[in-house]
Amino acid sequence: GPEDCEDDGDKFGCFAFTGCNAEIDPGSFVGFLRPPDENDVNAQMPALNDAANTFYCAANWNELDDKCVDGTPDGARPCPSGDILECEDGHGCFAFACNNFQGMLPAPNNNAPTPSSNNRPSADYNVEDMDLLKSTFFCGMSVEEIDGDCDNAIPCPSGDECPSGYGCFAFSQCGGVDIESLVNTFGDTERPTRAPSAPIEQICDEERKMSVNVGYWQSWSIYRDEDCQQMDTTAWDATPYSHVVYSFASIDSSFRLEAWNGTYDNEVPLYKDFNTVKQRHPGTKTMIAVGGWTHNDPGPMQKRFSQMASSKSNRQTFANSVVQFMRTYGFDGLDLDWEYPGLKERGGK
Repeated sequence: GPEDCEDDGDKFGCFAFTGCNAEIDPGSFVGFLRPPDENDVNAQMPALNDAANTFYCAANWNELDDKCVDGTPDGARPCPSGDILECEDGHGCFAFACNNFQGMLPAPNNNAPTPSSNNRPSADYNVEDMDLLKSTFFCGMSVEEIDGDCDNAIPCPSGDECPSGYGCFAFSQCGGVDIESLVNTFGDTERPTRAPSAPIEQICDEERKMSVNVGYWQSWSIYRDEDCQQMDTTAWDATPYSHVVYSFASIDSSFRLEAWNGTYDNEVPLYKDFNTVKQRHPGTKTMIAVGGWTHNDPGPMQKRFSQMASSKSNRQTFANSVVQFMRTYGFDGLDLDWEYPGLKERGGK
């Protein structure tokens, strides 16, 4: 905590979630203490207002825990917002004091199928059964490799348990689940997008009709003049589209997907509004586009696509951040808009 940050009388802040530890991806903590959202059916961690009564000030964790009396640190100052500014100088704000996280975190799935368990009949599967889906998540280089050695397969239900160099793959047979039926069930896109209740209207003849019709929304269109087709996130009609794409996000200096140039305060509210299209048009999927022409203009972002793609570890970092980004902000997929991989004057190689 802050007491580790004093040097020759100077005091410094103690910050969490930096990228300086190469063995830990700070992106995996995104949304851990996010503001409460009663409509977030995918929430895995306690909302801030549920945990706030466990936040107390202290110089360090041990000092706080030593004060515990009947589940509360006796005499410690509360800091319910989680902000260090609620505490006196030299003190930090610590969550889950006195072991008070019990009952606030998701319970482990003790009934998940194992390789020796009987396959559940497909009629039992439904898109709310995320624990069942996660029981098919295993580490490896491919699903085929994993399925070839189930005895040594490493589960990765949260997506973060795999050793360096390995990916976390879904739909492995090592979970003892009827994969074909499970894929068919989740293929209905109930989570996060409900399945279409009616076919998408086709505007082409039968021979040339499209099965996918994609539309892009330019986030800067909200700044157009009113007489120049100004288009906010909730005003446009998505009826013709199977997929709509939010343009754009960017790649940060650590090769993670980020809100455009790190402007989360501006972008995150727009993400939430943009994804309400799935309430108006239940069959439509939403995607986030990364890149675009400006991303590869001369400047600090120009070579990030090439740098990200240049090594396996950088690509894995990016891929992990994409999954976390989509889970956090409610997108169904990613559009990779690299302009252009082979054009040197645009940062390509």
